[in-house]
Amino acid sequence: MDTSKRIYETTFIINSYLEDAQIEAIISSVEETIKKNGGEIKIFDKIGRKRLAYPIKKKNNGYYCYIVFESTPDFISKLERFYKLEEGILRYLTIALDKKALAALNKAQDLKKTESVEAKNDEMWLTDKYFIAWIIVIKIIEMMEVLEMADLKMPEVNNVVIAGNLTRDPIFRTTSSGTPVINFTIASNRKFRDSNNQWQEDVCYVGIVAWNKLAESCNERLKKGSAVLIDGELQSRIWKTNEGYIRNVVEVKARRIQFLNKRNINDNSSDVIEDDSEVFEKHPFEDLSDK
Repeated sequence: MDTSKRIYETTFIINSYLEDAQIEAIISSVEETIKKNGGEIKIFDKIGRKRLAYPIKKKNNGYYCYIVFESTPDFISKLERFYKLEEGILRYLTIALDKKALAALNKAQDLKKTESVEAKNDEMWLTDKYFIAWIIVIKIIEMMEVLEMADLKMPEVNNVVIAGNLTRDPIFRTTSSGTPVINFTIASNRKFRDSNNQWQEDVCYVGIVAWNKLAESCNERLKKGSAVLIDGELQSRIWKTNEGYIRNVVEVKARRIQFLNKRNINDNSSDVIEDDSEVFEKHPFEDLSDK
């Protein structure tokens, strides 16, 4: 069991049609769950009621809450099980903050003590099946605005959160140094209205690469059609084919993967897997994107 503590941020949406007392009871339960399991809350932001960009469970409005807390990694599965069993919570997402994101967040919080800053709360689209964590983008925008006002250097930001379904079975391999790696492509759907006010759907195909225990878990759990939520960063790689041609691909290197397909409620294994390593190998694999 990993007893080292890390910093996490969790965002959850409560059914806003509940009474205020019921909403406060759910919020208190989340706070109590974190503290009871040895977690320490750093930031607690009750964002409040907002209209959803797309209905979730036939609801058009939600009550948003954002928490930054410190805890051991083994607690995250307990927290997300609590979310699953709480009927009043519509959607949730918990992400581990890396060192750069944590430093930027701390800087933004320090500066906000002396500066009055308004965050741009522009909503992102929520699909009918997945919760896209728009609050992450809001926080990044807020950090950028604060740092710009203070005339400081902009932080290096490379964060991707995307959900989709696998277009085919993943390809699992082992590098020459023995490191497990897996590649797969997901299809992410976007709905929009065209100039005639008719709903249209656009599909974006994105290549994903995962390493170490992430790769092993994906090899065991994923297949064509599986639904996943990916938290990672963009990376590019270049290699030369046997015919001498130069190939280049841009893909998402996964840091955290949430398996979205339903499992037996009695199965206590976590649906969220993280990769804490800093492995980044320029492996000479062929282009795995769909033709």
